[in-house]
Amino acid sequence: MVHKKIYIFNMVDIIHWFSYNSVVKKILILCIPFIASADSSILTTIPAPLYHFPSKTSFDIQREVQPDFQNKIPSVTLDSHYIGVKYDYFIEFNKWYTKNTQGINNDKNNESFDCDNHAMLYKSLFSIGTLKNDFKREILVGVILVEQTEKFLGIPKSRRHALNIVFTEKGWIIYEPQTNMMCNLKEYPMSIKAFVF
Repeated sequence: MVHKKIYIFNMVDIIHWFSYNSVVKKILILCIPFIASADSSILTTIPAPLYHFPSKTSFDIQREVQPDFQNKIPSVTLDSHYIGVKYDYFIEFNKWYTKNTQGINNDKNNESFDCDNHAMLYKSLFSIGTLKNDFKREILVGVILVEQTEKFLGIPKSRRHALNIVFTEKGWIIYEPQTNMMCNLKEYPMSIKAFVF
């Protein structure tokens, strides 16, 4: 039997730059972001995280992810302390994610389920894994907002784009949830305009 889920939305004002009509766009951070008819038992199969220490603060994230910030574009950290994951766990989770989200891509969806939805779904599912461990820190997985000025990680050039960033013992890794492609932050050619952790 499939149970209907109740979805909780936390509205976060992001940036004028990322809006479609000069009004601040709202980004929906889905606390339980699975499609309405989904069987939630799939969530119990998320692998338990393996953590990489030490923890980081919101200041650390700002300094490392967006060093040229200069208080021009608001970025959001919703918790005070975060913890990275082991690279092997990151790879294991990506395999789980790719397998269990097959079929939700639809090129005809336009904006009904596009890059920001994929990035927020990835972040939320990654974070749900912390429920399997008794650990009091949020995982260092975020949504980044960029201008996609060139084709990269399998995504064509476009005006705006959202994807993910994860911290492991190998450093910050940019992850594209729509293509399962990744690169180190230092190799990523686009400028990060804003982020949500």
